[in-house]
Amino acid sequence: MGRRRKEERRMPVKVRATILFLMIVIIGVSIGLLFTPVFQVEEVFCAGNERISQEEIIAAAQVPLGKNILLQRLSKIRERVGEIPMVEEVKTRRIFPNKIKIWIRERVPAAYLYDGDAQCVVVDVEGKILEIIEDERVTQMQEAYTPVKVEPVPKEEEKPEEETSEETPKPTETPKPTEAPKSTETPVPTEVAEPERGYTVPFVVGLKPAKPEVGKLVDSKEREKLARVMEAFQALEKADLLVRATYLDVTDLADVVLVIENRLEIQLGELQNMEYRSQFLATVIREKISATEHVIMDYRTNDIYVRPPEDGKERMIEKPSETPEPTQAAEDE
Repeated sequence: MGRRRKEERRMPVKVRATILFLMIVIIGVSIGLLFTPVFQVEEVFCAGNERISQEEIIAAAQVPLGKNILLQRLSKIRERVGEIPMVEEVKTRRIFPNKIKIWIRERVPAAYLYDGDAQCVVVDVEGKILEIIEDERVTQMQEAYTPVKVEPVPKEEEKPEEETSEETPKPTETPKPTEAPKSTETPVPTEVAEPERGYTVPFVVGLKPAKPEVGKLVDSKEREKLARVMEAFQALEKADLLVRATYLDVTDLADVVLVIENRLEIQLGELQNMEYRSQFLATVIREKISATEHVIMDYRTNDIYVRPPEDGKERMIEKPSETPEPTQAAEDE
């Protein structure tokens, strides 16, 4: 009885032969796929990159052309491309029979931190250093984006007309000097070259980075100031003002000055409650300031006062219709 059951459990010879044959076929096909030229990598291409060149990404990926696509370790490719400072996220994909796609999401530059000498450090809103600039662009940006202080012009007091006596002798007329002949050539105006700014971010002064290194988080001896400035970057970014900012002076944290589009000088005072204040400021600019107006905006109190730079007159901006209400925590501050 037991012998009979054992024989029943035995796999038929034909079935075993069939399975063995299929295994040989699968192994043969796999070997063929590994060595067939059809599956050799012929192209590596990128998507999602705007600031980083495709050549830089492909060079970092180190994908050998002509090697079988199935032998490429996608995790290693992601790791190597992720070492580029400007890269925030990487995805890879095999596209059969012979292509590899690399998709990336780039980090967004937030500001140029000027060290006060001849160096600019490009950082994102998280404080990661994306680039260090040490060439002539630093001087160009400093000259072009540092706002020029315009002092209000005082009004001249009207002087009373002096009564002239009829007996007062008239002064003798001084003969006019002979004018030099005018040149027929029209003078060519001198053009001021715009700096080659790679990113639409503000030029920040008053915060010196300490031993900056690309790919690392920015550091400074003034840790508290750095933390406040990074919080301000994030708040301005949420209000869509960071990309419009051209200059930020944080030399004195009690008297911070922000310039928007090289035409709106905002006196912020302290960097407190910046999330609410940035939203309020964005609403005021959108609803109350024209797109071509050059003004100085005093926002050192709860209200905003505006004056043109050429006179001393201030006018108070009425609160816009869409002014966000401050949070309870902000009111407590």
